[in-house]
Amino acid sequence: MRYFLLFLSLGAALIAADKDFNGRWDIKVLNEPRSRVWWLEVQGAGTSAVKGSFVGAPGGDVDVIPEIKVSDETLEFVFSKRYQRGNANPLRGVYSAKIVSGKLIGSLDVAGAPDAARKFEGVRAPVIDEKDDGKWKADGQPIQLFNGKDFTGWSAMVAGQELGWEVKDGNMSNKAGANNLVTSQKFWNFEIHAEYKYGAGSNSGLGLRGRYEVQILDDYGKPPESHGHGALYARYTPTVNASKKPGEWQTVDIRLIGRIVTVTLNGQKIIDKKEIQGLTAIASDCDEALPGPITVQGDHGVGAVVMAQPAVSPRPIELTPEKIRQLEQVITAKMTALSIPGMTAAIGIGRDVKWTAAYGMADLENLVPMKTTTVLRLASISKPITAVAAMQLVESGRMSFDAEVQRYVPSFPMKPWPLRIRHLMTHQGGIRHYQGEEQGLTRYYGSNVLKSLEIFDRDPLLFEPGTKTSYTTYGFNLLGAAVEAAAGMSFTDYVREKIWKPARMNTIDVDDTYRMIPGRSRGYRLNPDKLLTNCGLADTSNKIPGGGLISRAEDLVKFAMAVNNGILLRKDTVAFMFAQQKYKDGTMSGRGLGWALELMADVPGVGHTGGQQGVTTHLVLFPAQGLSIALMANLEAVNIHEITNEVAKLLLAN
Repeated sequence: MRYFLLFLSLGAALIAADKDFNGRWDIKVLNEPRSRVWWLEVQGAGTSAVKGSFVGAPGGDVDVIPEIKVSDETLEFVFSKRYQRGNANPLRGVYSAKIVSGKLIGSLDVAGAPDAARKFEGVRAPVIDEKDDGKWKADGQPIQLFNGKDFTGWSAMVAGQELGWEVKDGNMSNKAGANNLVTSQKFWNFEIHAEYKYGAGSNSGLGLRGRYEVQILDDYGKPPESHGHGALYARYTPTVNASKKPGEWQTVDIRLIGRIVTVTLNGQKIIDKKEIQGLTAIASDCDEALPGPITVQGDHGVGAVVMAQPAVSPRPIELTPEKIRQLEQVITAKMTALSIPGMTAAIGIGRDVKWTAAYGMADLENLVPMKTTTVLRLASISKPITAVAAMQLVESGRMSFDAEVQRYVPSFPMKPWPLRIRHLMTHQGGIRHYQGEEQGLTRYYGSNVLKSLEIFDRDPLLFEPGTKTSYTTYGFNLLGAAVEAAAGMSFTDYVREKIWKPARMNTIDVDDTYRMIPGRSRGYRLNPDKLLTNCGLADTSNKIPGGGLISRAEDLVKFAMAVNNGILLRKDTVAFMFAQQKYKDGTMSGRGLGWALELMADVPGVGHTGGQQGVTTHLVLFPAQGLSIALMANLEAVNIHEITNEVAKLLLAN
């Protein structure tokens, strides 16, 4: 009797182990020339009624498994397929696997075709319980995935193979059999809009997160089916065939929330909030719980696909308690490593300041802690503010972007070449930067921007304007003087009324060394022995438009949000400011108008750093994501970009 009970216990354990095969699996093929993924669903394991479905090579259908069994902790299923190209005869392929440490480890063996054998490793498909209840809204500006010029931001899915794509008339165009294109950016919840046309016989698709394919197919006039145009490939059939004829431009709008997909083809909703059951044949990874790229499938029919600029509206960035904990850990660790006494930080998302924080000390000698209300010098972050002021006047017609600067500042001496407003905004004017001890000047100019030009106005230009870039604070001082003249009021009065108030920047002001400014931080530097000392003296009234303002970090993200949301400028003007500007010969300068071009976590943005006595600052804006980050440290000459980059990586990861 004892042995019989032992046998029953062992049998029950095996049945329980067999049941572990039940569920959905995302399977990575280990020895494929391209990254390929299969999908498997098993039901009834541990019973006599086991069944399953499979998505895998060859083909990409959701196939019902004809032969499947689970016994002795082993899964085995069989397909008869054409496993070899050029061989019309179906071959018997046997898939067998065990569960090892929670993973599905197995192999495919094909009778008579040893080169078709594959090893694979599977993980359980994650539970994604997000529902599309209509509350999710895209935040920020749509991301143009294709710039109309080249394939920057894209890569080939299969390395080493011919791309097979070209840019023609501003559109992406491929030939039959082209490589799949994959974006460098990754997305979670999003809405994507694409415009395209194809030739007769075309067969392509859009991969959502690189895992779920919406089919692009020449099937005009045919009944809708699960492989048809607009279908979620092999999983959902469109309610109607909304295709246009080959050669006509077509549009598709796709919304993906979690695994809930909605597809609108040529203005007709053909799939409405359907839950995707699993990967499709386009999938290239098993990371269903993570953001993924957009994939454009190379045409594998007999036609060709031409795609205009697809655009994605991304998922809003969320600041969870865990994310904040990670942010604080990054910032405080960097402060320690870089010997920063105190730092303030702020993050804006969409139209709201979502987070502000302060760390360390604002005044080491008097033991005053840094607070979110502490104000620090902006340094060169003053320049984007001046650039926005100038563009406001350009919008209103009171300033000409291409006018010579002497139209507004007639006292500025003529130079051998025309010096225009656009040159000042792009550091292409040839005006010099600091010389000698000028950065530490202590002369008080008050708010007299015009008077401060005497420091450099008689000096020769370094080069013909528009031919080179040479960073210059003095060039922005001259731009500020032009703003005064065009506006008919002092520079500080203009930016206070037209920028600071509309943007709700409540603490920003001129860094007046004689005024009592509540909450002003002390500034520090590291001496040659890496010991903290007080910073040198400097009166920044000689460069108010180029580096003479003071504020909290919160006000900086308010400024960035006001720019991005069309409060201070029209959105077309903002796009122009953020675009890379050209030199006189048509080559690209690498800078925007008053803004530097940034790239963090493979996401393009704009921003500006600042550095002067006692401070290092950084403001960065990611327009498409609606994300702005401001960091202000009371230590000069810090690599603050290193900190901002880590913060941005955390926030942009999802």
